Amino acid sequence: MTMKKTILPLLLLFALLLSACAGMRNKPGPLAEPADPNALPDIIGDYAVNGTDLTDSDYGGTLHIEAGRSPGEYRLAWVLTESIQEGIGRIEGNQLVAAWHTNDGMVSGTITYTITKVGQLIGTRTIDGIPGSYRETCYPNAGP
Repeated sequence: MTMKKTILPLLLLFALLLSACAGMRNKPGPLAEPADPNALPDIIGDYAVNGTDLTDSDYGGTLHIEAGRSPGEYRLAWVLTESIQEGIGRIEGNQLVAAWHTNDGMVSGTITYTITKVGQLIGTRTIDGIPGSYRETCYPNAGP
């Protein structure tokens, strides 16, 4: 068998395996109910982020939340598709409300996340100076 005849079946097999694996990717689970403001879960930690921007394009990344410098304050750091952002937020009822900006300071805005009973964050993000908003959902990463 020649090299070309050997490689073609292997490439076809590889393509078939890739397409089969694509359907097995972890999909986000259903979203939980909003948390009671008097019984909020701890939101400090790391999250997987899925969002849809103003052009209806999907993006993803990570979010890290830690306690801020003052009581009731949270520091947020996102690493998203093509962007690194940071922000400061506070809890209002069952929502985390934050102002954010890109690390270069060129883009800023706000985000309001509703906290669910299991610690998911369901948000609406805005960009200063641009009309409209877009959706973002954050799923807590399981600890080790």
